[in-house]
Amino acid sequence: DIEPYHSDRSNPYFEYLQIRKKIEEKRKILCYITPQAPQCYAEYVTYTGSYLLDGKPLSKLHIPVIAPPPSLSEPLKELFRQQEAVRGKLRLQHSIEREKLIVSCEQEVLRVHCRAARTIANQAVPFSACAMLLDSEVYNMPSESQGDENKSVRDRFNARQFISWIQDVDDKYDRMKTCLLMRQQHEAAALNAVQRMEWQLKVQELDPGVHKSLCVNEVPSFYVPMVDVNDDFVLLPA
Repeated sequence: DIEPYHSDRSNPYFEYLQIRKKIEEKRKILCYITPQAPQCYAEYVTYTGSYLLDGKPLSKLHIPVIAPPPSLSEPLKELFRQQEAVRGKLRLQHSIEREKLIVSCEQEVLRVHCRAARTIANQAVPFSACAMLLDSEVYNMPSESQGDENKSVRDRFNARQFISWIQDVDDKYDRMKTCLLMRQQHEAAALNAVQRMEWQLKVQELDPGVHKSLCVNEVPSFYVPMVDVNDDFVLLPA
């Protein structure tokens, strides 16, 4: 056994062992806690795995591809296909961004339920590999006050506080959803303006006599459709 020095000089090995003993005592209190599943958890995208995935055939079918109108000439059909490929990439990007936001919101709700379960069990930190790794990097003796701060956490927790946590998540992701939709609508409008200009130049190049005075706004929308931004998606199942 390593004993402390019988002098004013400290024994670093003894101090390190004391720190490890303190950490081991804290670890003995930790236990695996199973939180209650959120409402409609079986419909969560995280659970069903229904999100878009690269290499998954159904993911490609999920993104619509518009065929060129048969009334167009071959050069304009080729331009339509090129522009549709760009629109398809933007549709895919928007779908991925929306689903990422949905998955992120679901994970945040799951964290709240885990936090509530730990609070009820009066466990300040989760029983996880990250907690173990964090404890392995402790080089100073933990103070007694750190443990006392969490003793009455369970007494202060109630249903109202849990609802407040969930409401904070809802408010946070509603704001993020609004910002996401505004940006996607701006991207769709910007791409449509650029493609209308490309279409105008191509038409004037093919037939300068007839379409010399063609305005960008006069380009039919079925020749240069705008990417539809789906603002009807829900972050959490009801």
